[in-house]
Amino acid sequence: GQGKTTLLKLINGDEKLTSGTRDLAPGCEIGYFHQDHGTLDFNLNPVEQIQKLRPDFQYGDIRAALGRFQFSGDQVTTKLSQLSGGERARVALLKLLLEENNLLLMDEPTNHLDLETLGWFQDQLSNYSGAILTISHDREFLNGVCDGIIEIANGHLHRYHGNYDYYLTQKADREAQQLAAYNNQQREISHLEDFVRRFR
Repeated sequence: GQGKTTLLKLINGDEKLTSGTRDLAPGCEIGYFHQDHGTLDFNLNPVEQIQKLRPDFQYGDIRAALGRFQFSGDQVTTKLSQLSGGERARVALLKLLLEENNLLLMDEPTNHLDLETLGWFQDQLSNYSGAILTISHDREFLNGVCDGIIEIANGHLHRYHGNYDYYLTQKADREAQQLAAYNNQQREISHLEDFVRRFR
């Protein structure tokens, strides 16, 4: 509820800014992984989806690419509307990796993925040479993929360098320091109030 998906849409240019500016580096090409797989045409099958994206690919090239993404047999000719969420996620990721992009925006990419597919998914992302900005509530995924965490809470943004476990440690330290500062402030106020009462 902090506007994380909206932030990705603003970066991608899907929503208009009400203030501020959108400033992308020259040469930045964005690929967007929607949590509802909105970049896919559900009326197509996996082969047709890749043919539409890469008409330069021969049929054998498409089958080989789909094979690397765990597709075989009738799966490659089954309409995306009839595939599982995990299977559609794999097609969406292949589509992203075949595009000429260098920044991936991913919104809850691990939804609908089983453990085996999740491990495979992380391996694929580890070979991606661009930058990845992802929204996720999946702790293991964040630990395996991320080297920085941005927390958005109560209208404030906090940035942490490291994976999710490191973020939890640093967040606890920051909150402990804030609590200690607050307690010190309260003690000082209490001492001042006692001092004032003695001279009344």
